[in-house]
Amino acid sequence: LLGGYALSSALTFFNVWLTARLMFASQHDLLLATVLLIFAGGIATALGYIFSSALTDRIQLLERAAQAIAEGDLQTRTPPLGRDEVAELGETFNQMAAQLETAARKQQEAEALRRDLIAWVSHDLQTPLASIRAILEALADGVVDDPAAVQRYLHTAQRNTAALSVLIDDLFEMAQLDAGGLKLECEYSSLSDLVSDTLENFSETAARRGIALSCEVAPGSDPVWMDSRRIGRVLDNLASNALRHTPPGGSI
Repeated sequence: LLGGYALSSALTFFNVWLTARLMFASQHDLLLATVLLIFAGGIATALGYIFSSALTDRIQLLERAAQAIAEGDLQTRTPPLGRDEVAELGETFNQMAAQLETAARKQQEAEALRRDLIAWVSHDLQTPLASIRAILEALADGVVDDPAAVQRYLHTAQRNTAALSVLIDDLFEMAQLDAGGLKLECEYSSLSDLVSDTLENFSETAARRGIALSCEVAPGSDPVWMDSRRIGRVLDNLASNALRHTPPGGSI
């Protein structure tokens, strides 16, 4: 910008000066015109320097802010830069920085949840494994020789094995989610039927614990575009957790 002002002033100076030299007969008039042209060129260049400095200073603010973002300081923001295009760029930069900060915070929360989930699953894996190990040791040592007791032990081991299988499937699905390889098999299905199936699956357990279990689906909800199998698992997990943490006499 400053170079453009200087070049324009120089071209104007030589154009007017040459014209004046050809037109003016008096050297005094030519000298006066030369002084005025130099003065005008100096004023124009000074104003150009002021305007260009104001612009480059704001661009340098954006540059320093961008460098801070690149170094990991996602809380960096640029101050108000006026009302022109550079100010709009600064506002867009601040919006970008805010989105990056939000994304980073969500990623940290997701990492924390993932670590907690792995810890919880590890704990849940130990419980059925310990039970199966105790059953196998008891059967191998001959501690249990009654056929009915042996069958009861085997049924318990089967249930624990099924629980292990579910936990391993959960871990596998979590790995697929992280890798972006989980494919949903969506189709139009009845949400009311899924809720009713969940109610039926847990009604006996709820009755045994003295907990009222009921469901209601808003009219007009069906059909729903969804993966019925996985949404069914979601509802089962919700009901199971609710039953685990609801005291007797409560309602779900």
